[in-house]
Amino acid sequence: MATKWREYAFLVGTALLGGFVGMANDALTSHLSPDYFLYGKGIAAGPDFFKNVLFLGFQMGFGAGLIAGAFYLVANNSKPGRPALPYRQLVNFIVCPLAAALLLAVAMGISSAGLAKSEGDTQLADAITGPRAIWFWRVWYIHLGLYVGLALGTLGGIYCIRHARKLAVVELAR
Repeated sequence: MATKWREYAFLVGTALLGGFVGMANDALTSHLSPDYFLYGKGIAAGPDFFKNVLFLGFQMGFGAGLIAGAFYLVANNSKPGRPALPYRQLVNFIVCPLAAALLLAVAMGISSAGLAKSEGDTQLADAITGPRAIWFWRVWYIHLGLYVGLALGTLGGIYCIRHARKLAVVELAR
């Protein structure tokens, strides 16, 4: 019972971190391709466009960070004979999904030059043409990389948490 507030603080922290990463990502990618947010996300053009992009980025990132944090708490759930890691140590593993998400987003954004669909390959051909279409798809790949990286990084972090807990059991047995 005494650790519930730590769990809630951990979840709020991972959710807020995810929210700010989502805002930063959408702030950058909305400058690369406003069309992605206009046509791909349905955000209306106008004076509130950038504010709405930031809000959407925060919402999506907040949810993703909350889910990743919840998976971490489940992986750290104490069992008889296998103690949970202290929260200050658990926080160190947040770098796994964060780094994987950012690295994969950048890698997919850079490598998507050959993958990006031309204007004739998409239903958006009437609305988006030329370089704008290429940037639309690059931003799409950046976002895909961010989510795939988050999932893979979270899985990697869960593996590391479970491994660290096994090592803690070995240390206690000595």
